[in-house]
Amino acid sequence: MFNRPEGKIDLTDPEKSTLRLDAVAFANQTRERLGISLYDPIDIINLVERDGIYVFQIKDLGCSGFVRVFDDQRVIFVNASESLGRQHYTIAHEYCHILRDLKNYTRLKELPEDEFQYEMKRMEYFAFKFADYFIMPEASLFHALTQFDVRDYGKITLQDILRIQHHFGVSYLQTIRMLNKAHVLTDLQQTEFRAYSTKEDPERLIKVTLEAGFSEALIIPLKHSRIPGEYLESLADNIHNRRLTPRKVKHLESLLGIPLMNLMPEPGQGGTDD
Repeated sequence: MFNRPEGKIDLTDPEKSTLRLDAVAFANQTRERLGISLYDPIDIINLVERDGIYVFQIKDLGCSGFVRVFDDQRVIFVNASESLGRQHYTIAHEYCHILRDLKNYTRLKELPEDEFQYEMKRMEYFAFKFADYFIMPEASLFHALTQFDVRDYGKITLQDILRIQHHFGVSYLQTIRMLNKAHVLTDLQQTEFRAYSTKEDPERLIKVTLEAGFSEALIIPLKHSRIPGEYLESLADNIHNRRLTPRKVKHLESLLGIPLMNLMPEPGQGGTDD
């Protein structure tokens, strides 16, 4: 459920404006509920996991991310083969679905297909806007610009943009997109800075980032999948004590991309079926 779409979402401009305003308000309310100031950057993985939601960063996931519920445990799957900054954005997007949409999904599935698809478009657009402004509220963005003494936006430099990017922990392209939306960057400036991050020359952004004295961590994928150790320990215990059927274990093995069937006890060993 809630597979993150790629590309633009087909809604009218008035619909998008209303959803954007509602999403910004919900993002601010969520920060307030969690006791996080509008001016503070967030560690999205730590925050989500403290809120009782597991984050699984899986290599070669096949899409940017999605939500799954195992029994009562909510899990965000995110593609670890994408840059870490993009993963952070995807996690915020899926976090919105869990907070706002999960309880309504069964009801939506009962709608006629055309109505269901329309509601899903609205839901996805809302989650995109939530992610934008939950991670980088406009007040926080301008606070950071002042903090870094960036006052003449016409003279903003690549160093300034990289500093903002690493302050918020997002991708380079997301940073310049949000700076453009806040009218800090003109459309021309955004185009010029976008040239540092292209599919044709992916090494250029890594090179300039390292030369500027920043880590490359936000702009490269993870080397390996990351699954919380607490979950893996619980899973291993459930498999060893036969609380999961072989079919379910095989499904999880495929979904998580890690060997699990070897944890199944031999007949007469381990726990007993409940």
